[in-house]
Amino acid sequence: MISKGIFGIGCSYMWGEGLYYYSNLPDLPEKGLHHYFDEENILDTHNAFKNKHRFIQLVSDHYNVWNWTFGNGFNMNGGSNIRSFNDLMFMFNEEYKLTPNHFSLFIYQFTAPTRDQIDGSGGGGEYYPIEQQIQSVYDNMKRFIDSNVKIVTINWYKEIANHPLYKKLFSDFHCDIEVDGVIKESFDYFVEDDKYKCSLRSDFYPPYLENDTHLNIKGHRCVADSIIKKLEKDKFNPKDYE
Repeated sequence: MISKGIFGIGCSYMWGEGLYYYSNLPDLPEKGLHHYFDEENILDTHNAFKNKHRFIQLVSDHYNVWNWTFGNGFNMNGGSNIRSFNDLMFMFNEEYKLTPNHFSLFIYQFTAPTRDQIDGSGGGGEYYPIEQQIQSVYDNMKRFIDSNVKIVTINWYKEIANHPLYKKLFSDFHCDIEVDGVIKESFDYFVEDDKYKCSLRSDFYPPYLENDTHLNIKGHRCVADSIIKKLEKDKFNPKDYE
């Protein structure tokens, strides 16, 4: 029996925002012309459906292990690479009383670098340099590396994935994303181009969600398959971490 699970930190892409729209459940949040999110409109049943189809769950299903992220029922994962990761690690230690030894695999999804505003407002002000964000993530991740937890990193934005410091620190952990035979270092390429049919916008616009590039069912499946492909290449076996 495998005891350890998969730990994930990411933004709303990892959380699976919008996946509930693919269900026929009652009382779904109303879709508008533009992306809009109000957590109070998300019911537990919507979350249950969403969680079943997000990429971290698909990876877990492949290896027949459990997974854990902050706020499985609430969108409280990593909204920024420095501030959120620091806060979540404090919660990891002090509130949840967890250690890296509970996990065999840690999947970290870098979010948009523009979200790390220096003033903490999240409103489009000056943000920390990308190299500082990358270094901060690595510093927070070091205890998992030292505890022999397998690390996989994926990227929303190519600006982080292509940065020299990222390539220096994360080359062993980095996972390319493959969709329809096309391989890129980040998934922004696929969600911004509707021909790949990987975003909510590509499924619902027109008339809804014109600017919503969150991953759809196919997008989550492609990200999961890309992660599994890397793990198989690296000969990852959860049993080896028991």
